[in-house]
Amino acid sequence: MATKVSIISQAFVLLGSNPVNDIQSGNPIYTAVAVMYDNIYPKLLAEHPWGFAKKLFPLNLVNDIPPIETNWTKIFQLPADLVRIWRLYPNCDYAIFGDKIYTNVTSLTLEYIYQVNESAFPFYFEWLMVLTLAANCALVVTQNATIKAAYDKDSAMQNGVAKFLDSQNAPASPPQRDALYRSHFGL
Repeated sequence: MATKVSIISQAFVLLGSNPVNDIQSGNPIYTAVAVMYDNIYPKLLAEHPWGFAKKLFPLNLVNDIPPIETNWTKIFQLPADLVRIWRLYPNCDYAIFGDKIYTNVTSLTLEYIYQVNESAFPFYFEWLMVLTLAANCALVVTQNATIKAAYDKDSAMQNGVAKFLDSQNAPASPPQRDALYRSHFGL
């Protein structure tokens, strides 16, 4: 089962260092790598609609009155664990202001990416985190640009593999006919 510490430890081992048991030890390199981890994780989540990190959540209507100049009639509270919106049901126009979503529908369900606990990572995403962390902290740990370049390459390759494997967890959506297509073909 993956944890933040186990992922950081694997990255250190890949870079030729000893495993890490405690990132709170006061070691400045451990602290730097932990900060990098905290930035890399949500970035990777936001880059792809990871199936393991999706939630479907009915949003709560807020009693606030939307400003008249916005032309929105309803305000909904976004969830605190939101990383990225994937879809809204029903599909509608909206705008996000802070931690609220403004729209003109009376009920709204959000399909979104959230920050999953590391223990729920599938193997391919855990390995992506390890390689990406190794690539990003290689210079801090090894002071060797060649090692960094090698892990940059490995990380990029694993990113593609992880996205491919994750995409196999749901059927592909058929292409949608848009207005241009319909008008061109008279549909």
